[in-house]
Amino acid sequence: CLSCLNCYKCMQCAVGFVYNPQSELCEEICGDGLRFNLKCDDGNNVNGDGCAMDCRVEEGWTCEGGSPDRKDTCTIFKPT
Repeated sequence: CLSCLNCYKCMQCAVGFVYNPQSELCEEICGDGLRFNLKCDDGNNVNGDGCAMDCRVEEGWTCEGGSPDRKDTCTIFKPT
């Protein structure tokens, strides 16, 4: 939260987060290409490209490079 009413209610969310009226907290946006705490965020909400629509790394893939200002790049995992 950028500003809070108390420890359990956000008033304003930071960039990359959206207000959830049910929890009254800010939650990270999945699919915007900005990763803070999500497992991955490749900038879309499409399954089958390594980072699923719920921002989880899909089986058989690896995703790297995501940060608060950069989206993840996902590749098919090939063990060495």
